[in-house]
Amino acid sequence: MKSLTKQCNVNMKKKIGMFLENHFLPVYFLLQFIRKRRFISHRFFHRRELFKFSVKVVKGVKPRDIELVSRLCKSYIERSVETPTSQWLEIFKDRHSDVHSLICNKDYETLAKYISNPVDNDLMYGFDDMTKTLNTKLRIETKINPNNAFDALISLAEALGATNVSNPEDYCTIFPKKREIYDILEKVIDYLNMKNLTHPIFPNVFNGERGIATKYGVISYRAPLALYQAQRALQFGKHICEIGPGLGRTAYYAMLLGAERYTLVDIPISSFVQGGFLGDMFDKEDLGLSSEDWQSKKIQIISPSQFFESHQKYDVIINVDSLTEIGQETARDYIDHIKHCSKTFISINHERNEFTVNGIMTDNSDFQLLQKSRCWIRRGYVEEIYRIIN
Repeated sequence: MKSLTKQCNVNMKKKIGMFLENHFLPVYFLLQFIRKRRFISHRFFHRRELFKFSVKVVKGVKPRDIELVSRLCKSYIERSVETPTSQWLEIFKDRHSDVHSLICNKDYETLAKYISNPVDNDLMYGFDDMTKTLNTKLRIETKINPNNAFDALISLAEALGATNVSNPEDYCTIFPKKREIYDILEKVIDYLNMKNLTHPIFPNVFNGERGIATKYGVISYRAPLALYQAQRALQFGKHICEIGPGLGRTAYYAMLLGAERYTLVDIPISSFVQGGFLGDMFDKEDLGLSSEDWQSKKIQIISPSQFFESHQKYDVIINVDSLTEIGQETARDYIDHIKHCSKTFISINHERNEFTVNGIMTDNSDFQLLQKSRCWIRRGYVEEIYRIIN
């Protein structure tokens, strides 16, 4: 009875939150700001008051190439029968229906602007913070984005071994020294041998992207995360598959750091954005969309059904912040297929949802847990590495 009452209270809070978010957004964000302010410091690994940097917002990005957008629309339309699952179905109904209509109507010019100006629409809602709804100073996560980026960059440097791990005993000094971004950034770039790349280290191809100003580009929060994930996956091989790859940043860095083939598996709206980003950053001939001959391409953006039907093999499959959000049955379907097509599976997910990755792996004898640890770079997330036994 107590558990039922508790669940009812949780459901009621969710309904009230959704109502405020859909009808009184400023009030919703203000209440969230007040609620989270006292605890926001727990998201950091380091003392954010010691960070020293300048903030910059990206401007002047031109609309995407129309030819690329038409390819993306064709691929999306062929996949329009796919139905999102779990919370993604609600996001699609509430945030993506206008984009869906534009794609189906083949309004290429408007869509080219949409991709380049994400803070003017909700195209990326659900997998990135660059959206109209979330781009407000009332939202505390938006306000602290540059601090998060700095914290993640330091954590990345520590994880790589490019700098010593911070020790809280160092905080006991009366006048602690502020940490400059530039020294840490150079150490990361040197460690990863990224100095002489022909591609930008931090590509800024979205108007409204907000982060730390550096000579290598504006660094927003998800960039250091993607760098960490890319180098982690590459430790297990150069043929990589990512389930739920968000914007495609991890794929971008993996290709820069030496991946030979990268496959991105996602729902249609996310694939549309990934194609708009990666197709703009790399040779369009290297990009294979689900409606095309993608099997021979270096960068493959495909549907879940194509992933399940394909006989393609991977050195490693990675999933970050999504497997526990697509419904337990769908997650189990992915796990069941992974054991047939990969040598290694990397999961970086939190454990706040209805089920956990470790939980659905418990009775699966095809997977051997090699490592379970707190994620170096994202507080509250668990990093698990499984070897497939077959």
